[in-house]
Amino acid sequence: MWALDSALKATPARTAVLMVRDDVSDKSGIWRPAALAGVVPEDIPPGVQSTPILDRFLYRSGSQESYLPTLQALPGRVEFEYLPPNAQEALLLPVTMNGGERNSRIVLVLGSDTAKSCTPRDIAWCQVLVSRMGTFFN
Repeated sequence: MWALDSALKATPARTAVLMVRDDVSDKSGIWRPAALAGVVPEDIPPGVQSTPILDRFLYRSGSQESYLPTLQALPGRVEFEYLPPNAQEALLLPVTMNGGERNSRIVLVLGSDTAKSCTPRDIAWCQVLVSRMGTFFN
């Protein structure tokens, strides 16, 4: 996907994963990786159970991004089994869909192998990117 490749070229991210949750109303739902780019683990799971970090994006429309600059210090590191084991930071951005099915959520997850490498400019650029991505999910 063009957006994932663009994010990898313009930011310090080395991994890009587009996570989708189809049924927002199902509390035990599964987040599944819909698209992958960059360095990804060989044994990426087909789906990830509901997690506190991803679930932040379920019920708040227009949610802001979540930037986790040091994954190794977080107890939630285990939630990111779809990122490589050496991932040091993560940036999660909700994709706001324009039209189409509103019962699903999409989150772009970017991972980097260097902690605290994402700048405010990188985050702003990615916000513009996900706003453009939303026009393609109709």
